[in-house]
Amino acid sequence: MSTPNTSDSIDAALQEVSELTGNLCLGGNAEDEGPTSMPLGRYWQEEYGRNYSVLGRYESMFPSDEDEKHHFYRLGSLLARVLRWQLFRCPASMAGANVLDMGTGTGQWALNVGRTDPSCRVTGVDIAPVEAGSNRANVKFEVQDLESGWPRRRPYSFIFGRQLGGSIVDWPRLIRQCYDNLENGGWIEFHELDSNYYVMPNSTPGRKVLEMSQLLSLGLSNLGRRLDVADYIRELLQQQGFEHLTHDRIAVPIGMWPPPPPPHTNAIDSMRNVGLARITELEFGIEGLTLKPFCKGLGWTPSQVHLFVADVTREVVLGGTKMASTL
Repeated sequence: MSTPNTSDSIDAALQEVSELTGNLCLGGNAEDEGPTSMPLGRYWQEEYGRNYSVLGRYESMFPSDEDEKHHFYRLGSLLARVLRWQLFRCPASMAGANVLDMGTGTGQWALNVGRTDPSCRVTGVDIAPVEAGSNRANVKFEVQDLESGWPRRRPYSFIFGRQLGGSIVDWPRLIRQCYDNLENGGWIEFHELDSNYYVMPNSTPGRKVLEMSQLLSLGLSNLGRRLDVADYIRELLQQQGFEHLTHDRIAVPIGMWPPPPPPHTNAIDSMRNVGLARITELEFGIEGLTLKPFCKGLGWTPSQVHLFVADVTREVVLGGTKMASTL
């Protein structure tokens, strides 16, 4: 294990991020609604200063607390820009649809889909209870562990999941459950923002960013998880018998290196603002992403994680490296 050698605190790096991204417009999509307060109690236990759900079949790797809700909100804002405000890309019709949102988080994706057509029915499930800021008659939320037996109900016409990498232990079983609960002719779609960063031409690699990706993958592997699962999901879908598979790859920059958009253009989903939104997503999510995988999977202490995270954040904001990964 390599030990971080900086003596600065995480707060200093995050303050730099806040100052540089404070004026980033978040837009008016429902993904940008703030998270609501979550009740504490029997659903969580505290580890490393964060709250983790205890409801799943397997140990939860990532927090389910107020800070993570804020991160999920920033992640939704980022992905909305990357996808140019599309909620999904498959040709599924929402007219009378029965939709499942796996790992719904704040519930905003489910609510947004519910808004598209009042005749559809959307169920958002997660191992932590959801209290969405606004409710719709055609959207409901349930506490459900995706890796346990699914309740018997009418088959879904569309099953959706995003950012499940690192959370799921038994992927073949999950894909089989999806297949068994999807109606004939139904659709399934996954969105996975991977951490296999690549360096743009004529740029130097971000050493700390690449080190974080490698260590995170190793820590999760030691705990029985896969981090970057997009290619693996496609392989499992094909093996299970799904047809008409497509695998879109969309570049997602990290940092402020993309050029600014031309004047007098709608810049909200420009590559530069995507890069800025990813800085903000990193600010809110990097601690929760690394804390348990590093501490439990690699034997680090929370203090070591915090120092390392500060270095990574500083490198992204001020290092000048031009890097991206794909959705």
